[in-house]
Amino acid sequence: MRKRVGKGRRVVEAGARRVDPTVIEAAKRHGAERLGLVLVDPHKTELRMKVVNYLGELLHGPATYGQSAAGMRALCEDIQSAVSRMGLGGVVAGVELAGRNHRRVKRALQRRDWPVRMIHPLATSHLRRPASPGEKSDDMDLLAMERALRDGYGFAEAELPPVHLELLELSRARGELVAMASAERCRFLERLQELMPGYGGLFPDIWESPGPLRLLELSTCPSQLRLWSEADFRKALAGLGTAMRGDTIARVMAWAADAPDADAPAASHRRRILLDSLGRIRRLDAEAASYEPPLCWLLVRTRAVLLLGAQGVGVVSAATYAAELGPVENYLSPKHISGRAGLRPSRRQSGGSDRPDGPMPKSGNLRLRGALMTIALGLHLHNDHFRAWAAARPGWDTKQVWASLANRFARISHRILAEGMPYRHPSGQGCEAVLPKLLAFASGHGLKEEEAFDLAREAVGQMPPEALPMEIAAFEDKATMRRKLYRRRPSKELLAQIAELLKTAAGGAKMKGNENDVGISRVD
Repeated sequence: MRKRVGKGRRVVEAGARRVDPTVIEAAKRHGAERLGLVLVDPHKTELRMKVVNYLGELLHGPATYGQSAAGMRALCEDIQSAVSRMGLGGVVAGVELAGRNHRRVKRALQRRDWPVRMIHPLATSHLRRPASPGEKSDDMDLLAMERALRDGYGFAEAELPPVHLELLELSRARGELVAMASAERCRFLERLQELMPGYGGLFPDIWESPGPLRLLELSTCPSQLRLWSEADFRKALAGLGTAMRGDTIARVMAWAADAPDADAPAASHRRRILLDSLGRIRRLDAEAASYEPPLCWLLVRTRAVLLLGAQGVGVVSAATYAAELGPVENYLSPKHISGRAGLRPSRRQSGGSDRPDGPMPKSGNLRLRGALMTIALGLHLHNDHFRAWAAARPGWDTKQVWASLANRFARISHRILAEGMPYRHPSGQGCEAVLPKLLAFASGHGLKEEEAFDLAREAVGQMPPEALPMEIAAFEDKATMRRKLYRRRPSKELLAQIAELLKTAAGGAKMKGNENDVGISRVD
């Protein structure tokens, strides 16, 4: 069962949480009759609230308040009135997680210095159903929340630093746009197959180069394309500012010679629908890309920029992972990262039957798991060491390889972020400099050279002394820079400024130990 949680919150999933002793300790300190429990069930437009003591005696409510400033003031005043009237020695508030709807009331209660514990909707559901099977109401939910809070199922949310909140907001907004574009691509390909059967299969990836898609703007009628020569194709595409290779044009001409035409009555409408879909895809892609430079600016303000030292980890994937991960201080060990993401096999055991190697469970933070699996895909495709590691396991299916790589990267990233060490592997494979990646990203997204230099300066500020020699060597190696900055030519002045920045940083830092023995993030 998929569980939705509030955006920007550190939530440990239900079933893996320890009992919270806050309420029990407060009851011992103040006495059961003098401890007030405030239960709040938030909705989009209103709140349902009641106050009871630890023994379950009703002190106020249930009452309904609006999700507004006036409603929050009235709610807090009624709670304070109940505290004063009943002579309560302390108050603990329980608020049910409700997407974004619980945030305002949680902040309002915290401003009064009342401890707030969050209650997972699954805990409310499991405690409500035995008492009232087949029925549900707000007051029944409040009763179940009362049981959950009293029995220690409430938990405190760790607040995120501002930079992580910004990362989370931007990365999720971009992710939503990417998902919308992906769904629209699927619909586009279905319509294309209906209008021009077999055309999409002429290209390894129809989205990789603009030529195949720009050709659709000229004609979607195979009978018209049959009349064109190779020179006609080149001239028409040149008029749209693009081109195609000769062998690609030959494939299109061979396809058009035998392709059936679409149904005449609906062909014009289908063509319009197809081109409108293509326009939506381009707009969504452009909007998603517009979020990427701000993500990069936030990434270089955190240690997560050091994750770019691994081949296959890009700026956007590192920023998304850093956003979903949050501060590494929230994780005692790497196992807590993979555990929170649910990167483990599920187990089904009954009697003498035991299957401990089932598929990954549906519990866990699915967004964090998705970020790790995206990085695992990049490592599998582009990292020399991990590609060889996967090739040495021919019996594993692709998902098993990705899950294992995600677990390994969780361990690597924990050490990088917790200790501030650069990414290094004992074999010397799969490591690369960070700044050339940032320069390529800045050039690809049209950032000015002044902005690119500022990005580099922020990134250097996050680097430990052990990371600087590799960065300096990368700028001195012209072949590496040409490969990293292919078709993206920053000026020699910018490269010289960044090289000088690195040398200044290296000169001001005292190098410790041998470079081969310091800052090793081991995979195994």
